[in-house]
Amino acid sequence: MRHLLTLVAVLLVLSPAAPAAARAAAPGATPTVDPGVVTDATYQSHAFGWRLAWDEGVWRVEGAEPRVDSDRLRLGTGRGEDAASATFSAFRGHGGDAARCIAQPIAFRPTQPGTTDVRVTRGPEGDVARTRVEMAFAYTDPAGRTWRMREYAECRALVPGEAVLVVDFFVPAASYPEHRRALEALLAAVELPVGAEGATPAATPEP
Repeated sequence: MRHLLTLVAVLLVLSPAAPAAARAAAPGATPTVDPGVVTDATYQSHAFGWRLAWDEGVWRVEGAEPRVDSDRLRLGTGRGEDAASATFSAFRGHGGDAARCIAQPIAFRPTQPGTTDVRVTRGPEGDVARTRVEMAFAYTDPAGRTWRMREYAECRALVPGEAVLVVDFFVPAASYPEHRRALEALLAAVELPVGAEGATPAATPEP
């Protein structure tokens, strides 16, 4: 069971949007949270002005790392076998184009060590905005243990022509249905700054 506790953290290391997101994710580690960005279950981005509030009864902060030209927030549901994790990463890249941004996780996931049987269960072509993707895959750790996983990724334009916000959600496949509503609530709660593109309605992840 202990190995399952760190699984989502490992996958976040292997996320194209958050290459350093698991620095504080080891079991028992103290979350990396810079002061001034998290108040009363609300995150306020200083770099790009986006904002997110969440239900403290569902999510807890596992990391909040603002930078001058980027920021990252990671929320988790706990450290049990069905734990889910959602990372919000804002940075300058992809020409600020959300549709171009979403191609990265699709190409990235199959290339990662221990990752096999990657299937796009819902691709951008099935999304009106063409900025969301859902994937199923197997992950095998160095000790030979294998888990079936689900990933949901979404891109939103923060600064047209310049910056994007990437949402990356991981959960064991068997627990995906029970976490869908929590994910949908998070997506609906994202507030983009005035003038940002991509403020589309919350997605409805498929079972």
